[in-house]
Amino acid sequence: MRQFKIIAEQSKKVFEEELNKLSEDGWEIIHYGSSVSIGSTRSNTVALFSAVLEKEKAVSIKKKTKTDKKKSSTVARKTTE
Repeated sequence: MRQFKIIAEQSKKVFEEELNKLSEDGWEIIHYGSSVSIGSTRSNTVALFSAVLEKEKAVSIKKKTKTDKKKSSTVARKTTE
C-alpha cells in the first residue's frame, strides 16, 4: 500500500530540512516544484518550494495457523492443572 505526502514551504532552508527529515523515514520525492501562482495576476504570485513524496507502507496480516491453535490449547491445559 502506498502513502503520499505533500509539503510546501516559503523558506528554502526549512523546506530542505523537512525533506531531509522525511527521507530518513523512507519517503521518496516523486515530484518537485519551486513556485506556485495563486490567482490570475502577478500580484497574486507566491513563491513556494513544494514536493510530493511517496512511501510504501507494509501491510501485515497475521493468520492463525493450526500450530498456533495447538500451542494455545496446550498452554491453557497447563495453567488449569
